[in-house]
Amino acid sequence: MLPSPAQLREQSRIYREAAREASSAEAKRHLAAYAFAMAQIAEGIEREKRGENADHFERMLTDALGYVLEVAPSELRSIADKGKQRAAAAEGHRIKVLRAKAEELRATADDFTIPSAQVSLRRAAANCDKLADEAEAKLAGRSSAPRGQAG
Repeated sequence: MLPSPAQLREQSRIYREAAREASSAEAKRHLAAYAFAMAQIAEGIEREKRGENADHFERMLTDALGYVLEVAPSELRSIADKGKQRAAAAEGHRIKVLRAKAEELRATADDFTIPSAQVSLRRAAANCDKLADEAEAKLAGRSSAPRGQAG
Protein backbone atom coordinates (compact mmCIF):
# COMPACT_ATOMS: atom_id res chain seq x y z
CA MET A 1 0.00 0.00 0.00
CA LEU A 2 1.31 3.39 -0.99
CA PRO A 3 1.73 6.15 1.58
CA SER A 4 -0.49 9.20 1.14
CA PRO A 5 0.85 12.20 -0.81
CA ALA A 6 1.05 14.15 2.47
CA GLN A 7 3.18 11.38 4.04
CA LEU A 8 5.42 11.28 0.97
CA ARG A 9 5.87 15.07 1.05
CA GLU A 10 6.79 14.91 4.74
CA GLN A 11 9.35 12.17 4.01
CA SER A 12 10.67 14.30 1.15
CA ARG A 13 11.10 17.28 3.49
CA ILE A 14 12.95 15.14 6.07
CA TYR A 15 15.31 13.72 3.45
CA ARG A 16 15.95 17.19 1.96
CA GLU A 17 16.98 18.41 5.42
CA ALA A 18 19.10 15.31 5.94
CA ALA A 19 20.81 15.89 2.58
CA ARG A 20 21.86 19.37 3.71
CA GLU A 21 23.43 17.92 6.87
CA ALA A 22 25.02 14.78 5.38
CA SER A 23 28.75 14.43 5.91
CA SER A 24 29.67 12.85 2.58
CA ALA A 25 28.91 13.97 -0.96
CA GLU A 26 27.66 10.48 -1.76
CA ALA A 27 25.15 10.54 1.11
CA LYS A 28 24.01 14.04 0.10
CA ARG A 29 23.42 12.86 -3.46
CA HIS A 30 21.45 9.78 -2.42
CA LEU A 31 19.31 11.62 0.12
CA ALA A 32 18.53 14.44 -2.32
CA ALA A 33 17.59 11.92 -5.02
CA TYR A 34 15.27 10.13 -2.60
CA ALA A 35 13.67 13.42 -1.51
CA PHE A 36 13.10 14.37 -5.14
CA ALA A 37 11.59 10.96 -5.93
CA MET A 38 9.23 11.20 -2.94
CA ALA A 39 7.99 14.62 -4.11
CA GLN A 40 7.51 13.37 -7.68
CA ILE A 41 5.57 10.31 -6.53
CA ALA A 42 3.36 12.46 -4.28
CA GLU A 43 2.62 14.77 -7.20
CA GLY A 44 1.89 11.84 -9.50
CA ILE A 45 -0.52 10.29 -6.99
CA GLU A 46 -2.34 13.61 -6.58
CA ARG A 47 -2.71 13.98 -10.34
CA GLU A 48 -3.93 10.42 -10.77
CA LYS A 49 -7.21 10.53 -8.87
CA ARG A 50 -8.45 7.08 -9.91
CA GLY A 51 -5.37 5.21 -8.72
CA GLU A 52 -5.04 3.27 -11.99
CA ASN A 53 -1.25 3.66 -11.91
CA ALA A 54 -0.75 2.50 -8.31
CA ASP A 55 1.61 -0.28 -9.45
CA HIS A 56 3.72 2.22 -11.37
CA PHE A 57 4.02 4.53 -8.37
CA GLU A 58 4.79 1.61 -6.07
CA ARG A 59 7.66 0.55 -8.39
CA MET A 60 8.97 4.13 -8.40
CA LEU A 61 8.86 4.19 -4.61
CA THR A 62 10.70 0.87 -4.36
CA ASP A 63 13.40 2.07 -6.79
CA ALA A 64 13.84 5.31 -4.85
CA LEU A 65 14.06 3.42 -1.58
CA GLY A 66 16.88 1.31 -3.05
CA TYR A 67 18.99 4.46 -3.37
CA VAL A 68 18.49 5.69 0.17
CA LEU A 69 19.24 2.31 1.74
CA GLU A 70 22.86 2.85 0.76
CA VAL A 71 23.07 5.47 3.53
CA ALA A 72 23.66 3.84 6.91
CA PRO A 73 20.68 4.18 9.28
CA SER A 74 23.01 5.46 12.01
CA GLU A 75 24.22 8.24 9.72
CA LEU A 76 20.64 9.12 8.81
CA ARG A 77 19.70 9.37 12.51
CA SER A 78 22.77 11.47 13.17
CA ILE A 79 21.94 13.74 10.26
CA ALA A 80 18.36 14.18 11.45
CA ASP A 81 19.49 14.95 15.01
CA LYS A 82 21.99 17.56 13.79
CA GLY A 83 19.29 19.19 11.68
CA LYS A 84 16.91 19.39 14.64
CA GLN A 85 19.63 20.83 16.88
CA ARG A 86 20.58 23.42 14.27
CA ALA A 87 16.94 24.47 13.79
CA ALA A 88 16.42 24.77 17.56
CA ALA A 89 19.59 26.86 17.93
CA ALA A 90 18.53 29.16 15.10
CA GLU A 91 15.08 29.61 16.63
CA GLY A 92 16.65 30.30 20.04
CA HIS A 93 18.82 33.00 18.46
CA ARG A 94 15.77 34.50 16.74
CA ILE A 95 13.98 34.67 20.11
CA LYS A 96 16.93 36.49 21.70
CA VAL A 97 17.04 38.99 18.83
CA LEU A 98 13.29 39.66 19.15
CA ARG A 99 13.56 40.19 22.92
CA ALA A 100 16.51 42.57 22.48
CA LYS A 101 14.64 44.51 19.80
CA ALA A 102 11.60 44.83 22.09
CA GLU A 103 13.80 46.21 24.89
CA GLU A 104 15.46 48.64 22.50
CA LEU A 105 12.06 49.86 21.28
CA ARG A 106 10.84 50.36 24.86
CA ALA A 107 13.99 52.31 25.78
CA THR A 108 13.60 54.47 22.68
CA ALA A 109 9.93 55.11 23.54
CA ASP A 110 10.99 56.38 26.97
CA ASP A 111 13.26 58.95 25.29
CA PHE A 112 10.42 60.41 23.22
CA THR A 113 8.22 63.20 24.54
CA ILE A 114 5.54 62.86 21.87
CA PRO A 115 2.83 60.51 23.22
CA SER A 116 1.84 59.12 19.80
CA ALA A 117 5.47 58.14 19.09
CA GLN A 118 5.73 56.46 22.49
CA VAL A 119 2.53 54.51 21.84
CA SER A 120 3.75 53.38 18.40
CA LEU A 121 7.14 52.26 19.72
CA ARG A 122 5.60 50.39 22.65
CA ARG A 123 3.15 48.70 20.28
CA ALA A 124 6.07 47.59 18.10
CA ALA A 125 7.84 46.28 21.25
CA ALA A 126 4.72 44.34 22.24
CA ASN A 127 4.58 42.82 18.75
CA CYS A 128 8.23 41.73 19.07
CA ASP A 129 7.45 40.16 22.47
CA LYS A 130 4.43 38.38 21.02
CA LEU A 131 6.51 36.97 18.15
CA ALA A 132 9.15 35.80 20.65
CA ASP A 133 6.45 34.18 22.84
CA GLU A 134 5.02 32.34 19.83
CA ALA A 135 8.49 31.16 18.78
CA GLU A 136 9.19 29.93 22.34
CA ALA A 137 5.87 28.06 22.40
CA LYS A 138 6.65 26.45 19.05
CA LEU A 139 10.14 25.50 20.22
CA ALA A 140 8.70 23.94 23.39
CA GLY A 141 6.13 22.04 21.34
CA ARG A 142 3.18 23.97 22.73
CA SER A 143 0.57 25.60 20.57
CA SER A 144 0.41 29.33 21.05
CA ALA A 145 -2.74 31.38 21.44
CA PRO A 146 -4.49 32.39 18.23
CA ARG A 147 -2.69 35.23 16.52
CA GLY A 148 -4.19 38.60 17.02
CA GLN A 149 -2.88 42.09 17.13
CA ALA A 150 -0.57 42.71 20.07
CA GLY A 151 -1.16 46.38 20.35
